[in-house]
Amino acid sequence: MAAALQQHYLIMKVNYSDENRNEEFLKAYPKVPAYPHFFVLDSDGRFLHSQGTAELEEGRGYDENVFLAFLAKWQPGAQQAPTGDATKNGELRDAEEALAEGLERARAENKKVLIHLSAPG
Repeated sequence: MAAALQQHYLIMKVNYSDENRNEEFLKAYPKVPAYPHFFVLDSDGRFLHSQGTAELEEGRGYDENVFLAFLAKWQPGAQQAPTGDATKNGELRDAEEALAEGLERARAENKKVLIHLSAPG
């Protein structure tokens, strides 16, 4: 799974917690019914898909076949259409600033952006 993620996606980890709900950042996306959650964006920042993780899980982790099918469905060049995150030197960053940097990198590397919304840790 890691190889598929690194080859086709730039992963952005965005904090959602009582201390930081990132409400301003999340206004641009559909309402999230549960956490953790994924958003798929193209390299220009255009929203493509909202995905709850429960459908991708089996037991206490991800079902590898289901997760790989999800990644294949949304990878660049699909019919549908190294890692960055919202921390810098261990410190939480502004999600919009991190997204801007991530989009620039995704364009340069011809990748899509997978936003992983979850609590820190």
